[in-house]
Amino acid sequence: MKNAGPRHPERRKHPRLTYKANQRPILRAYDRKYHVINISKGGITIQSRPNPLPLTTSWLEGSIMFLDGETLEITGDIVWIIGDKMGVKFNNPLPGTIISREQSRIEKA
Repeated sequence: MKNAGPRHPERRKHPRLTYKANQRPILRAYDRKYHVINISKGGITIQSRPNPLPLTTSWLEGSIMFLDGETLEITGDIVWIIGDKMGVKFNNPLPGTIISREQSRIEKA
């Protein structure tokens, strides 16, 4: 795990969907809740305050609860941490249907 920060946007393989602060899905992991700041097929950025992960953790396993009630189990590697935010690269890409559904929901909001 690096503590250097997010990768440069031109390195991203997948476009990101960014959520407004009051419309963020919740990630449940390690008996804690985290707000999803943005999501792509390849990963997410979560806000780890006020529930930081254990310092020995370099991977994440949990469930994303979307605002429409759908849930999705995810696993991934923590690839960066800056302040109260962390980037997680999924072990398996998200299905395109989830990204499309979330994009439609964000555009309507």
